Amino acid sequence: MLKILVDKLQHISKHKKQIKYIHVPRTNLIINVLNVLIELGYINGYQLYKKKIFIFPKYFKGSIILKNISLGSKPSYKKYIKYKEINRNIYYDIVVSTNIGILAGSNLYKHKIGGKVLLEIS
Repeated sequence: MLKILVDKLQHISKHKKQIKYIHVPRTNLIINVLNVLIELGYINGYQLYKKKIFIFPKYFKGSIILKNISLGSKPSYKKYIKYKEINRNIYYDIVVSTNIGILAGSNLYKHKIGGKVLLEIS
């Protein structure tokens, strides 16, 4: 399901004109990831409607803020990170699935927890 979200977000980053919203299937995983993306400031918000989620991307001076997003783990290769591996000089954001929920990479050290990398954003 995350692949659909990543594909749609990559698609709108290639457009010259601003797109008001995109829609993806409604799942709890995508809702939790979107909450982290709002916390990181990459999207304005989302709206739930029946079996779809409408996502409102954030723009700055006519270009989308969320430029490069990719899957961190794939079905054939799962990527894990420990909280000690996060340093303060990290140059990209990550979204991580942990046993307490889906968190931004910056919150891992605060909770002293690691997990599976879902998304990498640079």
